[in-house]
Amino acid sequence: MLKLRGSEPLIKTSYPVGIGQITQLYHDGTPVELDLLKGTQVPSGTGQLKLEFWRDISNKNARTFDWKLQLSVPQGGLAETCEEFAFQAPENGYQPSIVIDMPATNQNWRSEVRSKYYIRLPDGKYGRTDFYLLPYNGVFTVQSFINPSGSRNLEYDPSK
Repeated sequence: MLKLRGSEPLIKTSYPVGIGQITQLYHDGTPVELDLLKGTQVPSGTGQLKLEFWRDISNKNARTFDWKLQLSVPQGGLAETCEEFAFQAPENGYQPSIVIDMPATNQNWRSEVRSKYYIRLPDGKYGRTDFYLLPYNGVFTVQSFINPSGSRNLEYDPSK
């Protein structure tokens, strides 16, 4: 049973913005950084979420291939969650970066990634983010909810 604490006015953003919009990560590890408060891509060194992606493109027709993704929150952190209702960010347990390394020989090789993370920004604000990636072409989406008050409460009310 879920006990609700009451919603707070969270900053909700999606990247890329708009239905049918796509964006891709570079396959050579070139970083892409996002401003999670504005839902925009920003210059290197200025984002709250940094994405780096590597993919073996030596055989573009291969059904499985080596790929690796690194998600980072410079001077902050990420904590993966499987909670359906991720409404209360933890105080501890954040890592500066999370790496998903997927060699083609991995028995649990994945052709897509859907993951949820709690996030702690460098300024101490908490949030959550839903991340989706298609490693074949590097297409990704990010949806985030950040609490500007600094509270760990991440319950969102779309009417506020």
